[in-house]
Amino acid sequence: MKKSKMPAPRINKIVDAFNRLLAEYLPGRMSFLDEQGRWQKDPGEVWEKASAELWYRLWEQSGARQQAELENLATTLMARESDWKVIKDIFGQGPAASNPEAALIIFLNALCRLIEFACYKNNAGRPVAEWDQQGRRLSEEYALKTQEAYNRWGVAGTVRSKDCWPVPPIQSSGARRTN
Repeated sequence: MKKSKMPAPRINKIVDAFNRLLAEYLPGRMSFLDEQGRWQKDPGEVWEKASAELWYRLWEQSGARQQAELENLATTLMARESDWKVIKDIFGQGPAASNPEAALIIFLNALCRLIEFACYKNNAGRPVAEWDQQGRRLSEEYALKTQEAYNRWGVAGTVRSKDCWPVPPIQSSGARRTN
């Protein structure tokens, strides 16, 4: 991975960059920012859908509340310099550091990829009955996508879907049969 020397952004710089990009946002187009900071429409991947939803929700809110939400998200992900370093090293391959919105684009990319990762991880670990072959295939697919994210981000970890969760036998309302 290419390491850049972009310092941790100040939250107010993130908010300023957000406001500049929000002026270009078209909510009726189901728009999202790609990894290079270009507006795209019709999201297909989970992270793209997360980005479109995030932009819409923030656009929908008014001034002070919108700024507070964005500041809360940024503070949560970039509370420490070391947090920003990790985010930048993993997700900072898109926009050039000279781009005034680069820190915002990296931050939003990280946030949306983490949402995508959480979706895959949660779906990989959901209980699936032994007889539900389609559900088991989906769990395996989500586990594979979660593992791919671990590998892509250079994070140690192994994810497996649950082979099957024990399904308790159905109890009838009548008397139990004993042998």
